[in-house]
Amino acid sequence: MTRSLTVPEATTALPSSSGVAPLAPFGLHEMGKALRHGVFVRYCVISLVLFTVMAQLISTLSVYAVQYAGITKVQLGALYTLNGLMVVFVQLPVVRALQRYRLTTALVAGSILYAVGYAMMGVGHHFLLLATAMFVVTAGEIVTTPASMNLVANFSTVELRGRYMGVYGLFNSFGWSTGPLLGGVLLDLAAGRSMLLWGPIGAVALLAAAGYADLRRRLDRSVDRDTETAVTETVPA
Repeated sequence: MTRSLTVPEATTALPSSSGVAPLAPFGLHEMGKALRHGVFVRYCVISLVLFTVMAQLISTLSVYAVQYAGITKVQLGALYTLNGLMVVFVQLPVVRALQRYRLTTALVAGSILYAVGYAMMGVGHHFLLLATAMFVVTAGEIVTTPASMNLVANFSTVELRGRYMGVYGLFNSFGWSTGPLLGGVLLDLAAGRSMLLWGPIGAVALLAAAGYADLRRRLDRSVDRDTETAVTETVPA
């Protein structure tokens, strides 16, 4: 004997579709609002300089470490393992420790760490020295990456946040694309002379640090801070 099953009618009313959408409709006009934001575009250009430096950690370092510094591929893998472990276990404590400082302070400090770390790679070819340099460079990565994204969010309104993130992402992609080209040219010109390779790369990182320091003077402190920080917390000068 078969029994027919009836599905009860839904009694819960669907939410109304009326109201203001949380995000504005996408269009070139909305994208143009981010591009017409002069200080934000300045920030993106400075960040592009830093992105070209960040990109050296992948292509340029891997070629240099094996072909010129003479370490093994296993040791190269250990360097990148150190980088990954630091990002996983150290980034969150560092972000919490830096919350009371201005975001541009973190960006300046991180850019300087990049410059110091890359300069250390040009000093010698020993694995321990390269590991120490990787530690310093990864510290720069940990300090700059969260601060850079927080600052993009602070530049924008809630409705246009995706547009600002998209424009920033374009600069990010362009920097990471041109970075290997810059590193490849320097590898050819340096011809095994490590300081001729890593010295200019460190100098580019210092150029980014100078740009962030200039940006710091142009930003209001209400924008240049971690929005996760408590409202009552003061921001050092």
